[in-house]
Amino acid sequence: MASVITLPRELTKKGEIVLLSRVKYDKLLRMVGRRVALDESIKEALDEAEKGKVSGPFKNSKDLIRSLA
Repeated sequence: MASVITLPRELTKKGEIVLLSRVKYDKLLRMVGRRVALDESIKEALDEAEKGKVSGPFKNSKDLIRSLA
């Protein structure tokens, strides 16, 4: 028979509850720790790429220079 866990009402009033195994929780914590703050110029470049304002990739430097002219 499966174990039954009773949760206090105070825990469920604020929203959803997620249960994770300890292994998955530890893995999640390691993944969160790897995130780094993005430089503002990188954020702008990613926004431009999402909007399609970026051309490339280029096969060689001559193609890049030609696109800038």
